Amino acid sequence: MNNGQSAGNRSYMNIETVAGLYLGEGHFSISKFQRKNGKWQFGAEVGFSNSDPALIDYVCKWQDSIGVQHYIRQNSQGCYQIVVQHHVDVVKIIDTLEPHLFGNKKAEASLVKRFVLGRIERSKGTKQERGYTQEDHDLVDEARLRKSSTTKSIPVCTELHGYNGTEYVPSQTVKFNGTTHKWNAVQQTED
Repeated sequence: MNNGQSAGNRSYMNIETVAGLYLGEGHFSISKFQRKNGKWQFGAEVGFSNSDPALIDYVCKWQDSIGVQHYIRQNSQGCYQIVVQHHVDVVKIIDTLEPHLFGNKKAEASLVKRFVLGRIERSKGTKQERGYTQEDHDLVDEARLRKSSTTKSIPVCTELHGYNGTEYVPSQTVKFNGTTHKWNAVQQTED
């Protein structure tokens, strides 16, 4: 048991809850940038972001319980982020979460895992063999393309639940209709 935790302390944690948190507020990313000397630098990361300290504590305890090294940073808006960058730990988190992920997050996790496993394998070679490959570049470019794609998919359940193709506008007032079980925009009236 890590950090002196007993099995009783961990029993309230379940992988479905953790996976749900990662589905909502997690990220699986790989990136690259070119240094001033012209050489490429790559990075892989799994992270979870939230402004609620209780959720951050929950995910930290889960990561501690499976022996994953991580650190916490905070952005200027006060949102905390748990970050995992060590390759072995990235694979450990993805292997644990992957059976419970779906949609875009599963695809993103799979790309990161392929990248990291390739890097781990090549790290055993000579200095020249440890260099970045075209496959590394291709995986990062594919990950960027997935995130920047303007193609939106529409949930299958939209036909069953009356989606008519309009986007929700946060400033509009909506009212639930108990008869049709639909939320409808209500015309704003000036008082």
